[in-house]
Amino acid sequence: MRRDPTIGPLFILLWNRVGRAVRLVNRLHELWQQGKLPRPRPSRAGQPRPTRAIPDPTSTPAPRPRIPRGRSWLINLGGWHVVGSASQLQHFLLRPDLAVFLAAVPQAGRHLRPLCRLLAVDFPPSLQLPPRPPRRRPSRARPVSPDVGQFDRPIPRNILAAARAWRPRHG
Repeated sequence: MRRDPTIGPLFILLWNRVGRAVRLVNRLHELWQQGKLPRPRPSRAGQPRPTRAIPDPTSTPAPRPRIPRGRSWLINLGGWHVVGSASQLQHFLLRPDLAVFLAAVPQAGRHLRPLCRLLAVDFPPSLQLPPRPPRRRPSRARPVSPDVGQFDRPIPRNILAAARAWRPRHG
C-alpha cells in the first residue's frame, strides 16, 4: 500500500469479504459436524427473475469500482503478506475430511472457489466443478423469397431510405 495509497480501501473491502467467507465456511462446517445443516432451498433454475424497480432515467448511476478478476492478482498486489493467507487456505484444503464435507455441503464451494482464485491456490478435486456443456446458439432461419434478389436477407429500411436519398436527382 506504500506504492499506491488508493489500494487501502480495496484491501479493507477484500479483508471484510474474505473474513465473511471464512466465517460462513466455518459455520457450515460446524453445523455439518453437529448434523444440523438446514435443508437446501429448491432450485430456481429456469424460472424468471423478479423484476426490479426501473431507475430514474435522468439520474446517472454511481460508477462501480473495477475489481481485477485474474488468477493471483491479490498476491501480485499484496506480496508476502497475502502469501501467508494463501498457504493457510492450501493447508485447510488438504484436510482429509474436507472432501466429505464439500460433498455434503456443496454451497461451501461457492465461497471457497473465489478465495482460491484470488490467492492462486489450486482447487482440490473435491472443489472442482464438472465442465459446463457447450452453449448451443439458436440457428437463424434464412428467408427465402423471390424479392430478396442477390442478397441472403432483405435490406433494412434505413439503408434503403439512405440509398434513395443519395441517388442523384436530375432536375
